[in-house]
Amino acid sequence: MKILGIETSGTLASVALLNTETNQISEINITAAKTHSTTLIPMIHALLDLSGVPLDDIDVIAVDTGPGSYTGIRIGIACVKGLVLSRKNIRVSGVSNLTAAAFTHGDKSFVKKEARTGTVYCGVYDEFQNPVVPDCVLSEIEFENLREKYKDFQLIEANEPYAKDLCKFAFAQGCPRTEPLNAAYLEPTKAEKETQMSEIRCQKSD
Repeated sequence: MKILGIETSGTLASVALLNTETNQISEINITAAKTHSTTLIPMIHALLDLSGVPLDDIDVIAVDTGPGSYTGIRIGIACVKGLVLSRKNIRVSGVSNLTAAAFTHGDKSFVKKEARTGTVYCGVYDEFQNPVVPDCVLSEIEFENLREKYKDFQLIEANEPYAKDLCKFAFAQGCPRTEPLNAAYLEPTKAEKETQMSEIRCQKSD
């Protein structure tokens, strides 16, 4: 089985190819001034060309569904949907980067990822990567209180996820098909916040 991993939830653009028969992983990781929308497709083509694997030979695409940059996550998911549009044989697995980080650690994990100013993404997992506390976004005070409750869990920083970890986790889980493929932002987008504020103003005017 050949699994293509795509990671765009942060400043790092990362693509990886896992051949499960040989256990070989190839990867390209770039932190550039250009946006992921500019670099992602060329990175995928370069990785597949260097690996000698055509896109039609890919069995699974594992893509980061969040949490992280709204724009970055949207770019990654849109890219995957475009790639599989005419390739129904390719299965798509959406992966939380927090869960992938817990899997990479392989023990009881308290996973942390920096969010917007004053907030933190986090998830708490047992040694089998089952969620003890589902992925969430917390204030710094809420985070410290939760951390105190699970202080015996290893603290894992997941600020720069890598595509190879998505591949490994997806394979370990049997590469479940994710339908529909949606982003897990964990907090409202700017447009959603504006809609909420507009509704509040309308309620007040009534």
